[in-house]
Amino acid sequence: AVLKNVETLEREILHLHEKHKKQVILIGHSKGGVDSAATLATNPQLRPLVRGLVTVQSPYAGAPLAQEALLDPELSFILRGWVEGYLRGDFSCVEDLSYTNRRHFLRKYPLPEGVKVASFHSTSTGTSSTMLPLASFHQRRYDVSTDGLVVPVDAEVPGAVVVRYREDLAHTTPVWRIGGNSSSSSSGRSSSNEAFGDPADLRRNMAQKLAQKAILSTSGSRLSRLVSPMSSSSSSSSIEILTAVAAIGVGR
Repeated sequence: AVLKNVETLEREILHLHEKHKKQVILIGHSKGGVDSAATLATNPQLRPLVRGLVTVQSPYAGAPLAQEALLDPELSFILRGWVEGYLRGDFSCVEDLSYTNRRHFLRKYPLPEGVKVASFHSTSTGTSSTMLPLASFHQRRYDVSTDGLVVPVDAEVPGAVVVRYREDLAHTTPVWRIGGNSSSSSSGRSSSNEAFGDPADLRRNMAQKLAQKAILSTSGSRLSRLVSPMSSSSSSSSIEILTAVAAIGVGR
């Protein structure tokens, strides 16, 4: 559940700040971004310790499947079996992400003003996508493009710098590729951690690439950046993507 994870994140933030004597940047994928935002919203004393927040494909406003699970006993049964049986998780994590419960939570615990936030989202429509069945379900039922689970507009934290990734990227892909744990694929992505290089050099290189590749546009009152793949011959690793999001969102 969100509030249970908040307790864990609070301890981690305090530990990291005490250990390194530096502000912390929170990067959360999927519900991790929701939990990270909730940690700041429910613990205002942590605000000075956190430089910024990066949400990656996070259903900040909620998720369609979670909402339907509240109303459809059959779907709720299926999702409960997957979450509790396969993932060994708590089904309340699904209930927390319904539109109804997210509205209630955000009214009670709004994100504090002044927090630098970058929100990254993508869509996935490729026939080779691992999330194609779910992406197709959302397209047929709601007529919206998703990454398989999250509707792009629901992943945009109000007031955040928004990064809309142009390459096909399914919801689960960043988790599988971070850290170089996946094997090399036809896309040319390396399975070696050496591909990521020195973190300091990576940050400098990404700042340069970002200046070349980011296309600025306006989206309401937000600054929005559309980031294209670096090149077809050297596709961005998930580490590079997240570094770019952090650089333009909370490094400004």
